[in-house]
Amino acid sequence: MSNISTYDSVDFRLLIPEVIYLESEHFDCAEEIYLRSNNEDKQWENYLNSLACVAFKDWVEEKLSTHSLSIDLKITEDGYYLSVGKFNYFLIVVEHLLDEVVNISKNLINASTIKANSYVLVEVLEEEEEVVIKGFLNHDNLYDYCNQITLQSSNNDYYQVPLSIFDSEPNHLLLCHQFAEIVAFSTVELSAIEFSEIQTTTEKKEKKTFMSEIDEKIPKLSQWFKNMFDEGWLTIDKLTKVETNLAFNTIRKSVQGVRRGKLIDLEIQLGKNTVALLVNIVEVNENKFSILVQLHPTGKKKHLPHNLQLRMFAKGGKVLQEVQARIQDNYIQLKPFKGEAGKRFSIEVALGDVSVKENFEI
Repeated sequence: MSNISTYDSVDFRLLIPEVIYLESEHFDCAEEIYLRSNNEDKQWENYLNSLACVAFKDWVEEKLSTHSLSIDLKITEDGYYLSVGKFNYFLIVVEHLLDEVVNISKNLINASTIKANSYVLVEVLEEEEEVVIKGFLNHDNLYDYCNQITLQSSNNDYYQVPLSIFDSEPNHLLLCHQFAEIVAFSTVELSAIEFSEIQTTTEKKEKKTFMSEIDEKIPKLSQWFKNMFDEGWLTIDKLTKVETNLAFNTIRKSVQGVRRGKLIDLEIQLGKNTVALLVNIVEVNENKFSILVQLHPTGKKKHLPHNLQLRMFAKGGKVLQEVQARIQDNYIQLKPFKGEAGKRFSIEVALGDVSVKENFEI
């Protein structure tokens, strides 16, 4: 059995950020923007801000129907704002996010002339040509946190805000934007949890419509513990009745959590035979799970096709793990990984030029 991985078993929350891959046009646009700043002492900082702004603008345009909304860039002494309609995003830009805290200017929180609806933490990896959306905070949450807690900082001009209080789910940020014109920002806490308490029929209808656009119809693995399974995902017993293979017997023992399998058809490359994709999920603690993904032969075959590949992708498309079948491998698997409910990833089975990809949500 072959097991080649690019990552060890680590917290899945750190493995699937919202990644925006930079293209040549991003760099060209960023250069035009940062040249608008006359501050020669902050040229590199302004350049990173510009890259973050261009990438985030593209992300917002892709995720939201912004064709009828104006999108404007506002450059201030505190940093860069992106206004989409009446909704203001302030971009907290870092080059490499290595610490567990983020420095935020006190002037930005207490004396800024522009009120940001959301503060978005963005990591710019210029050499890797990536921009990563790490999380966000709405104005009220950040303001309350900075004023209620005494924060120690090496610089009295900055608050040190821990990463743990940022919301790392980008769909929540999109929800905030979607409801900005429905609910007055000054009277309602714009968070995904609070939105569930909005009672009017119109607001419920708007939320339902928006969530249906965001959430693809993909298997939600944490729902398996509630006996809620998507079509095609079978128990091992039912799977072996469809495709008998003795290799399955090796995985029946000591099974924890919930396990399901699905037949993957790679057509001509496999001679019209299939392989079985098996997913096992174990609840580690409340809202956190451990996941194991395996690939097995089916039918009368005892070994997987040589060079058959099993890959794991982040939601942004980056390869996180990869394993390839050697000669006479009776199964292959990815290294177990952990994640919280709601996080997404993809699994791809490929042989030659033919591939099948399955999307998942924990």
